[in-house]
Amino acid sequence: MASLNKVILIGRLGRDPEITYTPKGTAVVKFSIATNEYYKDDKGEKKELTDWHNIEIWGKMAETAKTYLEKGSLAYFEGKLKTDVWEKDREKKYFTKVVVDNFKFLDTKKTGLGPDKPEPEPSQEGKEDDLPF
Repeated sequence: MASLNKVILIGRLGRDPEITYTPKGTAVVKFSIATNEYYKDDKGEKKELTDWHNIEIWGKMAETAKTYLEKGSLAYFEGKLKTDVWEKDREKKYFTKVVVDNFKFLDTKKTGLGPDKPEPEPSQEGKEDDLPF
């Protein structure tokens, strides 16, 4: 059976995106988002659990994210989990992140986008064209 590595998150940015460039000039943007889960405890009191997720976006999509997303922005992200592993002081270290291949803006706070203004489409670098010609 084939395996699958797919993540879908909707959350708010915990900090402004930070952009860097590889030596070959490829943009990479990094930030974290919060997702919230609500539940009732044994006493029936409403509780909130917040999880933080590290996000990484590459290429033209990274530049779009840097331009339009900021701390507090609500967005939808699709991608895959990737864990970086390295050794420091003879001890293995791990850093898990979501490498995004698609995202959508879900609020119009910074973008000024509204019902009459279409949302810019993030680049789909490396994606196959579905057209039959």
